[in-house]
Amino acid sequence: VEAMKCVLLKFDTWTCTVQATDGEMAGQIVIDANALEAMSLLVDFNKLTQVLRESRGKLVSFEPAKIDGGIFTSDKQGATIRCGSGRWSIAGEDPSTLSEWNFSIDASLSVDADHLKEVVLKTVFCAEEDDTRFSVDCLSFELGDETFVVGTDCKRVSACPLSCVIIGEHGKTNLLLPDKAAVALTRFFEPCDVVRIGADSNRVTFMGDKRAFTSRLLIGTYPPWKKVVPKELEREVTIRLDDLARAIRQVLPMTGKDSGVDFCFSNQTLTLKVKTQSVGSAEIEVPVDGPNGETNLLIDPRYFKDFCEAMGKENPLVTIGLSQIPDKPITMRVRDDGYLYVLLPLVREVTT
Repeated sequence: VEAMKCVLLKFDTWTCTVQATDGEMAGQIVIDANALEAMSLLVDFNKLTQVLRESRGKLVSFEPAKIDGGIFTSDKQGATIRCGSGRWSIAGEDPSTLSEWNFSIDASLSVDADHLKEVVLKTVFCAEEDDTRFSVDCLSFELGDETFVVGTDCKRVSACPLSCVIIGEHGKTNLLLPDKAAVALTRFFEPCDVVRIGADSNRVTFMGDKRAFTSRLLIGTYPPWKKVVPKELEREVTIRLDDLARAIRQVLPMTGKDSGVDFCFSNQTLTLKVKTQSVGSAEIEVPVDGPNGETNLLIDPRYFKDFCEAMGKENPLVTIGLSQIPDKPITMRVRDDGYLYVLLPLVREVTT
C-alpha cells in the first residue's frame, strides 16, 4: 500500500502531529508549529527526511501541493516545502487513505523512558529472529507483583526486572511485543520522558508527554522459561564484566563458524580454549573469585559476546552459576540489578 511509505502531518494552530506506520506498529510525535489553517499532508517519508536533513535546523514551511502543470498525476497529492531559498514539491497520497491509529490508552503502569530502553536492550538480543516461530519472535512483558521483560530463543533466556509504578488495573498479565517493535521502541522516546503503558486484547501503547508508540501484540503462549532456571547450583564464581568481554574478544578470531569454546573454570581462574584446524588456536586466562572446583563447559562464545554488549558501558561484577552436569544450564546474574541470563552449553561430539 503506497500510503504505508508516507508520513502523515496534521497541522492545527500551534502544533503539528506527525504519524507514521508500517501496518503493524505506529508512532506519533507532537511538535510546535504555527499554522494559518488546519490541514493534513501525507507525503513520501524518505523524500521528506532527505529534504529536512538539508534544512539544518532552519524554519520550514509546508503547504499542499497544487496539481497544475502536470507535477503530479491526478490521483496523487503532495506538499510544497520551503526553507530559506529552497523550494521542494514532494509527491504524496490522499491523507484519507491512511487509517489513523488510536493512541489513547487506559494506562496500567508508568516507567522512566531511559530505564525502559535499558531493560529492552538487555533482553531483545535473545529474541529469536525467525518470523515463523511467533512464540519466541518477541519480548514477553510479564506483569504482576514484580514486572519482568523476558527474551528467549529457546537456547538462552534473558530476564530483567522493570522498575515501574502501578497506576491502574492490568488488563493482561503477559504482553508479547514483536522484536521489531521492541527495537523501534528503544529509539523512540526522549531520555527524560515518563512512559505510560496500557494494553487491550490485541495491542499495546506506550505514551510519553509528546510521543506515543503502539504495536500489535502477538497471540500465543510464551515458552515456560522459568523451568530452565536451575534451582540448585554446584558453585558460583564472580568475574568483572570488562575482563570477560576482553577475553571473549581475544578468543573470537580463532573460532570457526558455529564452533564452541571450552570454558574451563578451575579454582580462581577461567581459561578459554579454542582450536580449529582451519584457523588456529587460542588460550586466554581470566581471574575469577569463588570457591575452588573444576568445571569444563563447551559454550558458543557469541552468547557471552551478546551478553557483554547488552550491558553497554556498565562494568559490574557478574555472578556465574555452575553445575558439574555438562548439559545443565548455567546462569549469569548481575549483582544489585536482578538481571538474569541463562544459557545452555553445547553438546560435545562423542568420538569412538
